[in-house]
Amino acid sequence: MKIYGKTIVFAVLFMLGCVLTGFQCGSTEMTSAKLYLAHPEVAGNLEKAEAALEREVAKNPGNSEAWFRLGQTRYELKKYIEMGQAMDQSLKAGSEFSKECVTYKMNAWSQLINKGVAQQNLIAKGNKDSTQFYAANAQKSYLDAVQLNPDSAITYEYLAITYSVQKNYPTQIAYLTKARDRKNDNAYTIDIINAYNAKADGERLAGDTASANADLNKALAELVTARQKEPDNTELLRSSINIYIQLGRAKEALPLMEESLAKKPEDKELNFNLGILLMQSDNLDEAIPRFEKAISIDPNFEEALRNVSVAYVKQGEKLKQASAASGSKTVDKSYIAKFQSAVKHLEKLTELKKDNPDYWDALATAYANANMIKDANRAMKMADGLRKK
Repeated sequence: MKIYGKTIVFAVLFMLGCVLTGFQCGSTEMTSAKLYLAHPEVAGNLEKAEAALEREVAKNPGNSEAWFRLGQTRYELKKYIEMGQAMDQSLKAGSEFSKECVTYKMNAWSQLINKGVAQQNLIAKGNKDSTQFYAANAQKSYLDAVQLNPDSAITYEYLAITYSVQKNYPTQIAYLTKARDRKNDNAYTIDIINAYNAKADGERLAGDTASANADLNKALAELVTARQKEPDNTELLRSSINIYIQLGRAKEALPLMEESLAKKPEDKELNFNLGILLMQSDNLDEAIPRFEKAISIDPNFEEALRNVSVAYVKQGEKLKQASAASGSKTVDKSYIAKFQSAVKHLEKLTELKKDNPDYWDALATAYANANMIKDANRAMKMADGLRKK
């Protein structure tokens, strides 16, 4: 009788222990795991709880609580991927711990994102070798985060940034596309366009014109979509124009340029770019006013000064050749005014860039054609002297 009495007392105490610890009594493995989890601060208890729960789910794969406790334990052990797998199994087995499973997974996702961001922030501070190291570390954290929360656009966005640092543009574009699939944001389209442009720049430098043009055409297709969403975005217009120019399709860019200028007539870059397009089409009469407009906005606009000088010289040469070919006894000297206009802008250029012998050479040519011979000789001497230095 005494033996039975002791057994009853032990059973009561055991049941009381289960109630006090907040767990339901179950198998030996579950009981052991819960006791270990009641004291996670004790060294090795989390590992022991994990092992016990792994035995439990192997025997009872439909035990939703066991899977949840296993995920909970792995979270504490920072085994986030394995934690996510256990939480998924818990959700498959039942809905009792559904809210808790989602919360743990999101917390783990957040931990991995923060870990990746910490590595990513070190990229700007490191040298070339360490940059690759930090980018790879950030990628590992982000790729783990994707497994826990594959529907978050921001994870793919951060991944794309790290691959951009590595100049791995195809992978960058792939992850930006995944981000856009999850969040329809035009910013992702713009990033994709920039990635295609960067990829094309590298291919062109490597002499692979065919691949560069293929990527520019892909960027152009993305720009059409982006402009449909943001028709008033002048930066998208600029990008479209620049790509048309790079592809040698300047005429197709003219309507876009005119549209852009109608919105921002005082934009010096837009005026300059339209001037370049018109000059490439040999439309000097319309190109020159665009360059002059850009210079009126910025009198020190070097590229506009240089190109308007070239345009005036070309006009002057055409008129001079036409006069010579006419066979008339009276020489038409109207071409001189064109060279004088070139002189005005080239003089400004040589003020801005006194040490550029090419500008002095161009000025000497303009002086000579404008019958300013002494000035032409002086400019030639300046160019020769600079080259000797």
